[in-house]
Amino acid sequence: MSDFQSLTTLIKRLEAATSRLEDLATSGASVVTVGTNINRSSLGTQPVVPSSLVLPPNNDATAETEPPLALSAYDELIEGPLKTFVELSKSIGGLVEDQSHAVENIFIAQRDFIYIATKSVKPDTTSETFAELIKPTLQALEKVCEYRENNRPSPFFNHLSTVGEGIGALGWVTLESKTAPYVGDLKESSQFYANRVIKEFKDKDRTHVDWANSFVVLLTELQNYVKNYHTNGLVWNPQ
Repeated sequence: MSDFQSLTTLIKRLEAATSRLEDLATSGASVVTVGTNINRSSLGTQPVVPSSLVLPPNNDATAETEPPLALSAYDELIEGPLKTFVELSKSIGGLVEDQSHAVENIFIAQRDFIYIATKSVKPDTTSETFAELIKPTLQALEKVCEYRENNRPSPFFNHLSTVGEGIGALGWVTLESKTAPYVGDLKESSQFYANRVIKEFKDKDRTHVDWANSFVVLLTELQNYVKNYHTNGLVWNPQ
């Protein structure tokens, strides 16, 4: 499957999830509350595990315990490569900075998703519960892509495309196998535009070069993360 087809498939799956939510809202049915606050200032504040999810025996979702390794490793990704990317985006400002905040939101939403997975049994991917869980990722993903599609005349179109081409890598949570290669494929698509940014600014402003490299590094570290902890899809609590 090509990079474009992979991203298209991801978007279709996420749109289907949102459609289910809209149908529920129209019918007046009850939709679970995930408790995800994308703009949380502290990663120490955990999301609420939906009551509709099945907790393994003897698993208290509210118990204070050491975070699972998969969650701690993802926090390092957020506090390291993601933070560097956002800070460099702020240095450039404008649309580049705005888009970076949407990227940040996706990672925080995904962090919440991973946390909930460590606490519960995997729900049916066609269920309303799963649709609600994936909704924050869809909303943030669409926002990132809008920056590229709505600003094609921008002098920073290559910057917006660097992110737009690679952000679909966050869709690894919808896969059940080959997650790392999937992230790698989209990283290569992102690298194409990152190279354009580097070529354009290497003799003008080093900040843009560092920025382009930082996003590729972010995707590289994401690929390493899923390879180490979620090789065959997002790991849910099996106990």
